[in-house]
Amino acid sequence: MRTLHLHLDESLEKQVALRESARSFGLVDVPARDLGPALRLWSRPRPMADLRCRLRRAMSGGEPWLTFAGSGDFHHVSLPLIAGAATRSRRPLTVLHVDNHPDWVRFRRGVHCGSWVGRVLRLPCVSRLITVGVCSDDVDRPWDADLAPVIEGRLEIYPFRRNRGLPCLDLCGNCWPTLQ
Repeated sequence: MRTLHLHLDESLEKQVALRESARSFGLVDVPARDLGPALRLWSRPRPMADLRCRLRRAMSGGEPWLTFAGSGDFHHVSLPLIAGAATRSRRPLTVLHVDNHPDWVRFRRGVHCGSWVGRVLRLPCVSRLITVGVCSDDVDRPWDADLAPVIEGRLEIYPFRRNRGLPCLDLCGNCWPTLQ
């Protein structure tokens, strides 16, 4: 397994121990701080296309990659990373998403840190996505959520806890236990 540090902001430079440890796994640095402001929180197609090009050049070969990509403002850059992994593997993928939000909002003018899950689930090689750790009230009030993957059984959500103290999340005919 190779390690990739995607430099979208200064967060990776501040983690010296992580960088030193990653060197033993064949660390590859991808400078992209120039794209960071255009990708922070949400992105239009052009900056995302620029990022995809840089990732394609850096991630040649068929080996798996462990990628670190800055702060939580960049969740949506998971989309091109997962698309690249799906292309290289040519096998169905299950994506594990650990977050306090489900990131399932519909957003048509690009992609943002709260809308990338539905787009990942529409990639041909992604069979399902499992979200673990949600503790926000997004699941209690799924306003503008892309629930099609939940209905299809391709998106599972295991909340950390429910705001109303319920033992499971009951959504679209599915019931997933809480972790607490």
